[in-house]
Amino acid sequence: MSMANTEPNGKFSRVLTKRDVFVLAFGAMIGWGWIIQSGYWINEGGVAGSVLAFILGTFMVAVVGLIYGELASSMPFVGGEHVYSMRALGPIGSFICTWSLILGYVGVVIFEVVAFPSALAYVVPGFNAIPLWSIAGQTVYGTWVLVGGVGAIVMTYLNYKGVQPAAQFQTILTLVIGFAGLTLAIGAVANGHSTSTPPFADSGMAGVLTVAIMTPFMFVGFDVIPQAAGEANVSERTIGLLIIASVSVAALFYILVIWASGRALPGSVLVESPLPAAAAMEALFSSATIGKIMALAGIAGILTSWNSFLLGGSRAIYALAESGMLPETLATVDPETNTPSRHLHSSAACQHFRRYSASRCSSGSSTLADWVSSLHG
Repeated sequence: MSMANTEPNGKFSRVLTKRDVFVLAFGAMIGWGWIIQSGYWINEGGVAGSVLAFILGTFMVAVVGLIYGELASSMPFVGGEHVYSMRALGPIGSFICTWSLILGYVGVVIFEVVAFPSALAYVVPGFNAIPLWSIAGQTVYGTWVLVGGVGAIVMTYLNYKGVQPAAQFQTILTLVIGFAGLTLAIGAVANGHSTSTPPFADSGMAGVLTVAIMTPFMFVGFDVIPQAAGEANVSERTIGLLIIASVSVAALFYILVIWASGRALPGSVLVESPLPAAAAMEALFSSATIGKIMALAGIAGILTSWNSFLLGGSRAIYALAESGMLPETLATVDPETNTPSRHLHSSAACQHFRRYSASRCSSGSSTLADWVSSLHG
């Protein structure tokens, strides 16, 4: 097995800007968990305790982020952990490491497919229709299956069209999340009040540690930057700084949501809501409609996480293929979309054909048959 992936291969174009790289990582970390877990955090650790827990968690993740930043700056190639583990552990260790990462990405994407329709049910009246079956006491509706399936097709197609459309999509949704967070903060300042939740709740430091243990899971996703480092049109040093910046901004967002939600309702009330952050927004503005803005931010978080992990997973598969651990056809990059694809774009195919036969692509031609054979040979 070769180590080709540890050297630049020239197949990918460096098209991602600083903003693109940042929103891909930030969007991966700000998924769906914060909007459904914020009530639990406040109820377990209190507002002050939960903020302290996230400060501790941010410190733990920042240490890992610094290591990733150094590695991504030193080896800014597509593949991220595959490249690093190949250097450190060799082919077998890298194979295990990269497949573990891919399966983790797949698990997140599957979760987002399920979370997306369940989030829409909070926003769209009458969305739960056509009951199909029950799992663990939860009814699965036909509308959920339909929306989840269509969403999977759309998100996959978006990434197939190229990394730039995916990054632009990510930027728009990140702005939606940022707007909702800012609105929640304004509501907390203007209409918030001290609630009955003790600063450290009733569990004391035990509650703080309970929340702190959960925080690293909320930051999963910043490693998308190393996966796409070979496509970033920024300096090596900047790649490392963007990892730290994305972790820091994500931490500030989580802390803001905890503080503002705690100013709206007690933890005992928030924990009973299916979407605590949305319930907090509704209470602060005394408006169910405005409360749904936060639900929309949660939906945006689902889509940004979904988008980022699809991109990261495809790059990890590409890295395995380029190292000879998967069929080499999976290491093909479409020259126009700059994304891994087994499909040879028609214009590129015609160019290859012209070089081979110095004539036009025409179906039924014996020369075309020879050309097709040359592509597979």
